[in-house]
Amino acid sequence: MKQTEKSSRRRRIFESIERIGAFSDGVFAVAITLLVLAIAVPALKGSPTNADLWHSLSSVWSHFLAYVLSFLIIGAFWYRHHDLFDYIERADPMLVWLNLFFLMIIAFIPYATSLLGRYGDLSLGVAIYGATMVVTSVLTLSLCLYATKGRRLVAHDFDYEFTYDFTVRYVSMIIVFLISIGIAVINPSAGLYFLAVLVITSPILDKLHPFHDTFIKWVSSVKGKEATAA
Repeated sequence: MKQTEKSSRRRRIFESIERIGAFSDGVFAVAITLLVLAIAVPALKGSPTNADLWHSLSSVWSHFLAYVLSFLIIGAFWYRHHDLFDYIERADPMLVWLNLFFLMIIAFIPYATSLLGRYGDLSLGVAIYGATMVVTSVLTLSLCLYATKGRRLVAHDFDYEFTYDFTVRYVSMIIVFLISIGIAVINPSAGLYFLAVLVITSPILDKLHPFHDTFIKWVSSVKGKEATAA
């Protein structure tokens, strides 16, 4: 009897999607706020002039660029995470842990951004930033595929086109970030600017619909215990 009550209590905790969403939003809010703290206010001595202040600010323009880039990227991750969890109706331990690992990397982005702002002219600085985004994208995609494959944690009438579009978007991001890391080894600045390709990659792939039918067939398949539970 006690074991049954314990299992039931555990199920209720993991089915509390609202708490998972609230916790996730809190981590996103902290991470996106920490970005601006990496931009140090110039410490000018004596009687500084406007020209002195402008010179000091212009010397750290890379910090502002890294801030804007990471703010937009974290905002995009938050938007897609929120979109995904609107479809998820229940959770299990695996989803909770995947989400925790995802949030752990989200919280790391401000540090990677600081490295990029300070050492954006070094290949390692750009590579660490790109690797952080690769891991974040992989975990985001893993959340979506785990929750929606075979309609594991979503409604019985869930549309798999959402999973396909989600996958296309994040696979393209992963490819772009990986290429940027490779380019950064040769030219750090070029590797950083290559990230602009993100703006045009997803729309192109959305129109091409690569491997659409094969993917839909795979993601809609249900096997083993999942098929029995369904």
